[in-house]
Amino acid sequence: MIEFFNTIRYLGGESTANFLRGPAWHGQGRRGKGHFESETKRGNFHGPSPATCAKRQAGYTVKSGVIRDLVTTMITLADKATKVKPLVQNPIAKVFPVAIANDGTALKAGLRFDERVKRVVGLNVDIDLAFVLENPNPTSEFLKQAVVTEASVSFLTTLDNEIAMPCSVEYMSKAGKTGEYMTRKFKSEAKTIQICQGCLFRANTVEHIIDMNPNSCDCFCKGCWDNKRVCDDCAVQGQVSYFPACRACAACLEKGETCVKLAAFVYTSDCEEGNKKALENFNQQIEEGTIEAELALIVGLPDAIHVGKSLKCSFANWYILLKGQRSNLAFLRTLRDDSDPETKKLFRKLLKDGETVRNKDRMAVDPILDLTADGVISAVQNVGSVVHTLVPERFKFTEDNKVGAYPHPVAITNAGGGILFMLDFAPLNNQSKVVKLQLHNPVRVTVVKEKLPNAKSLCTSNGFVFICTTDGIVVIEHSNKVAIKVQSLKKAELITELTKRGIQATGNVDELRGKLKAEVEKLKAKHSTEQKRTDVVQLNEVVTFDSVCSASDEILLMSSNVERKVYQVLIQKDGIGLVGSVTQLFSYPDNAAKVTSMITSNGNLYFSSEGPQGGLFQANLDSKEITCLVRASPHCEVHGIAPFKQGIAFSDPKTHQVKHYTCSAGVSILAGNGKEGTGKGSAKFASFMQPSGLCSELDCNLMLCDSQLGEVSIITGLQGAAEFLSAVGKMYRSFGIHKKHSSLVPLPADKYEANIKSVADYIKSSVDEVKGITGKNTTNGPDGTVSSKTVSSVQMLSDGVKKLNTNIQLVNGDFCGDLKSCMTGQVESLHATHHHKHEAGAHVIDYARGFGNTAKEGLKRTTRWAAHYFTNKKSYYPVPSNSISFWDIPFLPPLPTVQMDDEDQERMREWARNNGKSVRQRTVRQETTKYKAGTLPLNMYERKQPIGDKIQFAIPSAHDIDETQLDETCPNCAGDHDENQVDEYSDGSDSSDSEMDIDDEIQNDLTFLRTTRSGRSITINRSLF
Repeated sequence: MIEFFNTIRYLGGESTANFLRGPAWHGQGRRGKGHFESETKRGNFHGPSPATCAKRQAGYTVKSGVIRDLVTTMITLADKATKVKPLVQNPIAKVFPVAIANDGTALKAGLRFDERVKRVVGLNVDIDLAFVLENPNPTSEFLKQAVVTEASVSFLTTLDNEIAMPCSVEYMSKAGKTGEYMTRKFKSEAKTIQICQGCLFRANTVEHIIDMNPNSCDCFCKGCWDNKRVCDDCAVQGQVSYFPACRACAACLEKGETCVKLAAFVYTSDCEEGNKKALENFNQQIEEGTIEAELALIVGLPDAIHVGKSLKCSFANWYILLKGQRSNLAFLRTLRDDSDPETKKLFRKLLKDGETVRNKDRMAVDPILDLTADGVISAVQNVGSVVHTLVPERFKFTEDNKVGAYPHPVAITNAGGGILFMLDFAPLNNQSKVVKLQLHNPVRVTVVKEKLPNAKSLCTSNGFVFICTTDGIVVIEHSNKVAIKVQSLKKAELITELTKRGIQATGNVDELRGKLKAEVEKLKAKHSTEQKRTDVVQLNEVVTFDSVCSASDEILLMSSNVERKVYQVLIQKDGIGLVGSVTQLFSYPDNAAKVTSMITSNGNLYFSSEGPQGGLFQANLDSKEITCLVRASPHCEVHGIAPFKQGIAFSDPKTHQVKHYTCSAGVSILAGNGKEGTGKGSAKFASFMQPSGLCSELDCNLMLCDSQLGEVSIITGLQGAAEFLSAVGKMYRSFGIHKKHSSLVPLPADKYEANIKSVADYIKSSVDEVKGITGKNTTNGPDGTVSSKTVSSVQMLSDGVKKLNTNIQLVNGDFCGDLKSCMTGQVESLHATHHHKHEAGAHVIDYARGFGNTAKEGLKRTTRWAAHYFTNKKSYYPVPSNSISFWDIPFLPPLPTVQMDDEDQERMREWARNNGKSVRQRTVRQETTKYKAGTLPLNMYERKQPIGDKIQFAIPSAHDIDETQLDETCPNCAGDHDENQVDEYSDGSDSSDSEMDIDDEIQNDLTFLRTTRSGRSITINRSLF
């Protein structure tokens, strides 16, 4: 009955237990008599009192380490359960392979006095009475370094996924979670849980934590290990393996007992920096053969669930390149709102929850499972191409990419590396601004330059952005600099620059630099005298250009609608800016009134012309022969153009479409239904208002400006996105990850190993493809790939699974593992329980107390006792029932209460209150206060005030102050002071200025400081009174 009521209290809380029990005996004290005849004192179902129930609750410990009672419970469960398969079973040894899963959860930082063990709890060091007396006023730096902010919990799961139990807790500070520390922690835990059952019963403990050298449970034989086979002496004893983890220990052999133990085959955790480094250290030492013999069978595996979340985050946060196509989770959000009713209906049916396509909860698994379902992938493949709005962002609130901020985009160019530059034109004043777009989700928008007169065309070349304006060719630095950095040039480069300028290039490096610096200074002086702008290309003849495109790194092709000619401009650096040499190429054809857009492709120049006789033209740059490819008509007009798929893509403002021209097929429609509108989604049903500027990327993606709608959209295929989602789904299915209330048939070892390898190969190949384009050795989201750390995690997962299967086959070829045992789901379930019971955050003491009870309640679910543990029709973590009785299982007993006099207890409570009172976690209301230090106790953010030099306040005599000193001391008294000058620290108010006015006619015998209301310290000289 007591255990039943403890479970009621655990599941439903104190109120539920009280309601079930009723008010019987309430207020009667110890041994009080119940008034059953009284209506107000009558019980409901009655039951034990809370004090009686508390005596049967599990014990707890606030120390860090492996808890002996939990490990012995795990061994007992495995030994007595009929469905758990041992890896090794013979008369001398019974070994169960296990996976150790580790995951952390945040705790409420702060200090509290533990009434049972009489210590202050909350730091990663023991705070007993002696420590408090020796350190009455600890520094804030010490407290901040030592305060516990995380509970790192490890779980044991048998490799056949039949039994799971928590085994250890480590209470950690932020400063301690390094790769080296986590490596030592992981190794220590793995060695400790491999201590056999007999040695564990004989082991010493400190507050339930095992205090024993793991090597005391000696299973090592040097002869067996060196020869990699069981030696003759060990074979006589009955040993069947040379791996120490799978052998009987010497103590059990001596006593004639069967050595029952666990063998660690997997250590898995999330990919947080310290954990990831520890797993890498594990695998590296195994590969090099330098790891301890006791751990030779262990494999470090990143948690597959977390790896899938990382892949999804890359897919959601950046427009990554897959098969050359930009891909992002936002595309599926667009398809859920597709202009085509049938497509919209289909995707809303497949993706019922809108949160699935928003990435609002980055830690949720269900959205990933929804996105990677076969039906969704098939639907994505069938769509073909999608039109998605990049600017503005309508679903996320951002200051730089909001609706209406860029109302008239007219031209766009691709700078590579996920960077676009756009011209936003203001028709009221005929001025434009250059806007930089980075393909993050939402797109990061930066205004680079404003007030460019009549700018409607731009291009990128050699790391610069060139814009046609009435002021000339304006240049903006992107990945290159217009000025030469003389100090960074090497000798060969110095010689080249000097020779180019007709200067004798002789001497050592310093002399060459001196010559080049002198030449650069002359140019600066000349530009200053002639008032030349360094942000405008200095041309050798005056021409007003209207359109521009890049022919090579040094050559621009430009058109002038005034001159009706096309020119070549050779761009060079002169040291402080860019200069251009203009050469006429050819005149416009008669039927081209005004050129609006230009591009080069395959040695030809393509340009578009507006007007009834306009269209798309091709000019051979060698022969200067001009051909009209697409003639303007009432049903076709060519505006923006871009090279695309062995042809030319162009925007058609007349039919509100984006079209494609090839020599073989003529004109076809890429996107747009031919009607004015704002709808996006599948390309053939999308609609535009005034499609204008256009650029392409990698022959797979088109970026389009809609000048009337104020949008920049991307048009791309979805084959890459479908393959990516399919790969993530394949990885999840290999590990048996599924939605609640559903199930998957476990795959055989060879099948899931091949699946995970194919996923790793796919991710690597997609990244290598982008590396080949960018020329970078390491790529991340901004470069258009999955992050390099996630790529290494996927590869580690593939290599680890292969190594795990190999290790199992070395010991027992008939054993079949289940990859579901190699994940952190059990630990996360434990954390979720604590979060539910402590929504504001659990302190170390709260977590420790709940940890023992949670483990005990877990045992009730898997063993026989008086009640049926039925809380839900289906469980997300189903565990098979067995014949073990709950009463036969050891559980964590309460620690004995330490005795301490009341005065010392109060002293320790006061120390805890003064040095680490817990604070609530940050809330919305806290954001309006001035206390924004963080979630630690406020005193831990305190900084010591630096001690400076003393100030002399002695009054100087008149002869000690001369006129020069007075001028230096009081700049406001100087004769050349400008009364209209605004001080750097002035707030501009009249009252502040009036306080700084000083009468210059008064003779000054005393100098002192005064502070104005604006916060500025000024020197004031006045007569002595």
